[in-house]
Amino acid sequence: MSEVSGHKRKALSSIKWVSFGRILPKIFAPITTVLLVSVFVPSDYGIVGICNAFINFITLLQGLGVDDYVIREQELTDNKVNTAFWINVAASIGLCAILVLCAPLVARVYKEEQLRVYLPALSLGLIVNSVGFVPSALLRKQLAFKKLFVINFAPLIISLSITFPLGYMKFGPWAIVAGSLTLTLLTNVYFLLQSRWRPRLLFEMAEVRRIVAFGKYVMLTRVQEYLYANLDVFLIGYFLDLRTLGIYGLAKSWAWLIFGMVTSPVAEILYPAFQRFANDIQEMGRQFLEVEKRIFFVTVPTLLIISGFATKTIELIFPGRWREAGLVLAFLIVGEGVSKGFSLQRDLFKLIGRPDIYPKAFLVNFCFTILCYPVAAKIGLITFLLARVGNDILYTVIQYYLSKRILRFCGGDFYRLISSSALSSAVLLCSILVVNFCVLYKLVNLNLFTLAVSITFCTLTYIITHFLIDRTSMAEYLGEGKIILGLR
Repeated sequence: MSEVSGHKRKALSSIKWVSFGRILPKIFAPITTVLLVSVFVPSDYGIVGICNAFINFITLLQGLGVDDYVIREQELTDNKVNTAFWINVAASIGLCAILVLCAPLVARVYKEEQLRVYLPALSLGLIVNSVGFVPSALLRKQLAFKKLFVINFAPLIISLSITFPLGYMKFGPWAIVAGSLTLTLLTNVYFLLQSRWRPRLLFEMAEVRRIVAFGKYVMLTRVQEYLYANLDVFLIGYFLDLRTLGIYGLAKSWAWLIFGMVTSPVAEILYPAFQRFANDIQEMGRQFLEVEKRIFFVTVPTLLIISGFATKTIELIFPGRWREAGLVLAFLIVGEGVSKGFSLQRDLFKLIGRPDIYPKAFLVNFCFTILCYPVAAKIGLITFLLARVGNDILYTVIQYYLSKRILRFCGGDFYRLISSSALSSAVLLCSILVVNFCVLYKLVNLNLFTLAVSITFCTLTYIITHFLIDRTSMAEYLGEGKIILGLR
């Protein structure tokens, strides 16, 4: 087996572990919620929720981009790794101190004196968490995602075994604090043990300047995306009403879940997997197109099927109060599908030493959000949804142009690679329109069974059409799917 194919196999097999790491917490979340709600009162959750809101935002700044810096570096010396480690520890101590000093002010604003104690206690997790940043990055650099999955999942069970008994014994928010800090401590200890790297007292000022120059754009990107991801909820809640906000929030969570399961595992693996091409932009561009070909194969039919059947599905499953969520989901799926289908290149810009490209380009979409979203939301939900889809399309156009220019690939090669999926998607769209026509004119009695049959029919139409057009690619996808599932 060649080195490249071996590396590809390792990257593909990592996808299932990243996916497991995202899916299992969502499966266990309702179970743990039911257990915890049975022993805690709402005020306990409220206090911890306020603390976590501040800590989660501060966490965006905590990493200083050192994890991405460690993964990117081709020649990783002891001086570089240890400098990155101590910078992160120092920054985390500083951020923890800020939260401790702000605790009295937060308590006064929320009129809850207990926040003076609980916010500093939970902020200690920032310092503990800083210990595992570099070891975690080293494991990602090695594509050791199976170890990362075990590390992230096992401490969760132990922390719940602490939180639940303490809650039952009426320790209140302290039970949640104890479980959270235990989870953070165990996770980062496991990172250190599994990475087999130990920090040493080495520090290099020249390396500090390089890390800060690189990391400031990584932090800017994270803050931009955090604000962008939450601003729409704020605007809808302000200009419209809580019922509309609830419908939008539900549909948004579904859209993110669907495409997050498709693109997030690939995005997480792509950065460490492509570090080998950091000095060969031409090859990086070629490999990027191969990844986009596979993303396109999955995202476009997913977009068409869900948007085509979203309204009917919601009407059948949630009749009455939630029926409008189907239309909202259809709009959001289009936007998410368009933007997520061409969003993997941002990490590649970091690999070639240009972390500034993505946040600077994203400013265009951020300005569009600030200027157009409030006006659209004031008019109504449909107008807002149209503005959001328009912004997602604008994002994709900008990112395609930048990728083509920076990664130096030919537009003709891109269109050639996705042509089979595009033609198959056109046939899929026709089949969806036919099914909806039959439902509209009552040629088919719509129920859950006929809906499942219709979706299955459209999915098979896409797969068979793609197989007839491009058997070679389908054979590749099948072989890669077997590797992902561990069947080969």
